[in-house]
Amino acid sequence: MAADRPLRIALFHDVDGWALHNVARNVARVADEGHVVASIAHAEWFARPGRAAGIARAHDVLVFLWRFHLPHFLDALRRSERGVMAGPDRPAVATVIYDHLWHEPADLLRHGDPFAPSDAVAAASGTLERLYAAAPHLPAPGHRLPDGVDLAAFPPAPPNPDGPLRVGWAGNSAWHADLGDPKGLQSILRPAVERLRAEGRAVELMLADAATAPRARAEMPGFFREIDVLVCASAMEGTPNPVLEAMATGRAVVSTDVGIVRDMAGPLGQAMIVPRSVEAMAAALGRLEADRGLLRAMGAENAERRDGLSWESRWPLWRRFLADARAGRDGGERIAAFHARPRRAAEHLRRLVAVNPAAAALFRGASARLPGALDRVRRLTGRGR
Repeated sequence: MAADRPLRIALFHDVDGWALHNVARNVARVADEGHVVASIAHAEWFARPGRAAGIARAHDVLVFLWRFHLPHFLDALRRSERGVMAGPDRPAVATVIYDHLWHEPADLLRHGDPFAPSDAVAAASGTLERLYAAAPHLPAPGHRLPDGVDLAAFPPAPPNPDGPLRVGWAGNSAWHADLGDPKGLQSILRPAVERLRAEGRAVELMLADAATAPRARAEMPGFFREIDVLVCASAMEGTPNPVLEAMATGRAVVSTDVGIVRDMAGPLGQAMIVPRSVEAMAAALGRLEADRGLLRAMGAENAERRDGLSWESRWPLWRRFLADARAGRDGGERIAAFHARPRRAAEHLRRLVAVNPAAAALFRGASARLPGALDRVRRLTGRGR
């Protein structure tokens, strides 16, 4: 296909309605006219014989937003179908890094290395970019693709009337609970709010917690209008999206130094990037509770920066990324090497499940009846996911 022709782009996300699906929807929305962008969930091709090959034939670029789905996808190709990923006209394969999970050598052995067969690799933030570039066993991402905001969905709102400081938090407090409390709701934000209340401060905590108080996507603009300040207390993030959405709404943000927060914040917002401790969080929120002029000034600063948060401003970055993925293709040798590599026991199991609906159903049933048991066995034996 000529380089100047519109591209057929497949963006692979994990589950409909989740964060990566939101990325795919918005990239499709802002893409240049003529490009055809499909958002494809894992369930649409995994353990569905022939689907992966059909998707590969129908697209020029395959972008895996959850990078570990790339090994799944290649495993889902039956031997007779592998030719679709060979030759000069094969689709380009690209991966994007959105989180800090599973980047050690042992992790890549367990879950499969998504980078070896990739034609281009991007990171969602400078923090992730630097982390990968500094590790000798990881690729240095060639592109940075920060998330954006659909500005039409999150219009600016005027400040709320004075009253209790309405502190908002949005996310999934149960996300990777095996790591402790990486989102910080229980260990950082709640204790900070309790400390302020004990001091007699008027503070109200408002949650959009997918684990305990879920809100539909359509409700989130209203949630951000209701709050005065959004808090991110995470230990690690790719973006985080609620920060961008709160900024677009004209709300103050107090955050730990994660994701692209420092890149997006103005001078007032920079001063509210705090250490990850109860003490620092309580001090920042206490300052806003006492100084409503500062609260309003921070909200106004964020509202003024809206245009730089838009998904439309991200498309040129995506355009270059897709072009580099196309230019970086080999004749399929990297993908052939992936298929020819020695496989661990868990990888043989994954490949069996990827191409066999009956095996996939059996595996899902066993996982449902014995939650966690299969994963514990793999960890004990050192055998993948």
